Amino acid sequence: MVSCAMTDKERTSTEGFVIKKRCNNWHEKSYAKCVMEFIVMGQLFTVHFLFGLLPFCINIFLFYSSLKYLNILMLYKFDFGIPVIPTDSGPLERIILTVLIGLAALYVVYWVSDREAENRGGHLRPWLRRLPMWKYAVDYFPIQLILSKELCAHSKADPKLSHAKEIILGSDFYGLATDRNYLVGYHPHGITALGSFLNFVTNATGFPRAFPGINPWLAIHKAHFLSAFYREWFLSIGAIPATREAILYLLDSNKCHKTGNLVVVVLGGGAEIMEAHSGRYVMCTSRRFGFFKLALQTGSSLIPCISFGEPNMYEQIKNERGSWIRFVQDWIERLLTIPVTVFYARGPIPYRTPINTVVGAPISCEQTENPTREQIKELKQRYLDSLRNLFYRYKGTYDPSAGDIEFI
Repeated sequence: MVSCAMTDKERTSTEGFVIKKRCNNWHEKSYAKCVMEFIVMGQLFTVHFLFGLLPFCINIFLFYSSLKYLNILMLYKFDFGIPVIPTDSGPLERIILTVLIGLAALYVVYWVSDREAENRGGHLRPWLRRLPMWKYAVDYFPIQLILSKELCAHSKADPKLSHAKEIILGSDFYGLATDRNYLVGYHPHGITALGSFLNFVTNATGFPRAFPGINPWLAIHKAHFLSAFYREWFLSIGAIPATREAILYLLDSNKCHKTGNLVVVVLGGGAEIMEAHSGRYVMCTSRRFGFFKLALQTGSSLIPCISFGEPNMYEQIKNERGSWIRFVQDWIERLLTIPVTVFYARGPIPYRTPINTVVGAPISCEQTENPTREQIKELKQRYLDSLRNLFYRYKGTYDPSAGDIEFI
């Protein structure tokens, strides 16, 4: 078997610094490892796509069953044909239903009393980020977290870091200053934005090694927090709702009473899911201003981040702008705030395509309590210019067949 080890010199021979080099050829892996990687990806798909719907189905079943059990719903008039426990069921069935309804009621009480946790960073359990399964998920593609040369140069020039006695990982990188907070824009979304989750929520790609003292958080759609137990999973692993209140709490040191927080926002959101086609890097940023306003209000440094290969994980049905399919998709998204599309690869399992996530240099923001629209636009332009330069500098190395970057 060919070794996939990489020396520090080899890591920096290409553009950027690879924190943890991954084997890019599945033929070099053992059969058992390939099977494990495939199983883990199947579990991830089940958890992130199906498990979130299961509690909703259970809740509907319990609600409907309890109404029938209590004779509130006149079923002889409204027979929906749904198999539930009948009103004339035996004592055992009634006991089971009563226990289930009681447990559901207890969870509702807990949920209501714990609602503020979503806007206060959740209930982080660091051990969840260290689970061995994440390494198999990362190796499946593989996924690599890369420090750009711009980031290394910024770190070396930072007066608060230049006096550091030891460089990190053998590169010209001294980490990020922990006396401030950071707001990261992750691009593009792709179908699942799985790269953002595995790079920043788990430790599998080496984030803690490269950024000691920095605490990462991932902002995701608030709908993920409406499902029982699914909500607890995300709150425990370091995900927060992508709402102003939740993000502001972590970026404002006066509110959370600490610095060194790094909040990752998949800036394009659901709109970029519709643009997720192999080799296309379409950034939906024209309507995004709140992201930059938050950075100014909190004085957080902005960090552009581009993930090469993210759009290549799945194929998507043709849905060009202006087509009737896109019209229906846009209408559903406006109605539900959740994008709906049809995608495929190896069934629901994504392709084994390399994902290389390049982290750019921070853009300093002077704290401004009430920024003007001109200040917001100026910061946004600086950010987009930095993102564009990052794309063209590393495109030839990590996705040479990709098209040009497009902002809409």
